[in-house]
Amino acid sequence: MQPARTKYRKFRKVIPAKIATSGCDVSFGEYAIKAISSGRVTGKQIETIRRILAKKIKKTGRVIIRIFPHLPVTQKPIGVRMGGGKGGVEFYVASIAAGTVLFEVDGISQEDAKELFVQIKHKMPVECSLVKRRFSAISEGN
Repeated sequence: MQPARTKYRKFRKVIPAKIATSGCDVSFGEYAIKAISSGRVTGKQIETIRRILAKKIKKTGRVIIRIFPHLPVTQKPIGVRMGGGKGGVEFYVASIAAGTVLFEVDGISQEDAKELFVQIKHKMPVECSLVKRRFSAISEGN
């Protein structure tokens, strides 16, 4: 996943905010995966989680992805000396603040949602929890 166009090709490094002020409510689905800690999620990680959700839910439910990797991360090749400017864009990330809702799922049972969360929490680079629409935490942990 990457943006089709960006205003600038390269950005400065964005450090996520401590606590999210927006995007922290479950709005579209019944269950959501919410970040407990802040960090960065790459486009490959988002795509992997989307595939896990799509495989389990199939056509009975609905998956809503609330984050998008729009920040480019640059790297210089190994063995290149100091200087010579900034490196090329290698991949894109989404900057995640603690409390941000990452994914929402609708049309599945609570048991299925717990099973999905167990699979997904191992793929996430940030700690997350499964929450229900009425703001009650179901399970916590990484």
